[in-house]
Amino acid sequence: MIPQDTPNTEQKSEFLPPLQRRIILFLAGNQPMNKHATAKAMNEHTRSTWLSFKGLENSGLVKKIDQRESLGRERDCYWLTDSGVYLALIEGAESKKILMRTKEVYPDNALLHFIIEIAPIMGTGMHKIGYSAVLEKGKLGESDKNSVKSAMLSQQLLKELTLGQIRDLIEIMKKHPQFEAFKDQTDQALEKLKKAELFLKEAYEK
Repeated sequence: MIPQDTPNTEQKSEFLPPLQRRIILFLAGNQPMNKHATAKAMNEHTRSTWLSFKGLENSGLVKKIDQRESLGRERDCYWLTDSGVYLALIEGAESKKILMRTKEVYPDNALLHFIIEIAPIMGTGMHKIGYSAVLEKGKLGESDKNSVKSAMLSQQLLKELTLGQIRDLIEIMKKHPQFEAFKDQTDQALEKLKKAELFLKEAYEK
């Protein structure tokens, strides 16, 4: 598969230097890759790419995932950490593409999958929660689930999700039973919206 860059890579970031941002977004849309191959695919100088990788590693945004043969030798391949995934989403990475890659690299990280899936509905607040949690503790733990749920509920109220968006959210919940408690709340919100929708329909028909 031909590596592909992601959209809006030239946009300025409040978190990262330009080349580091481009690398984050590039990796978000591609399989784990060695530094040399990344530089070549991005049409960047090898030295500047290596230095940017070093900065991203030191910041905990990328890490070595495995080793693969390239140019006749085994080379370290890198991809995003949890915090790298959240930052990529904040920087504008496509949620569908990064979800696909995340499931390949971290198949057992259900909470990470869940946060990415609800990203188009709930907005970047979810990413910032995950990013902050990882920066503080190094990874997302069980205790972070309650923070995610609470923030989801508050964002739902503030953003005033549409009936369709709540239905989409419930469908995602069904795939993640660990969030069943929050599903009850969205079910209640959906029922209220249905009643309001029926009330308005009857009012306009009078």
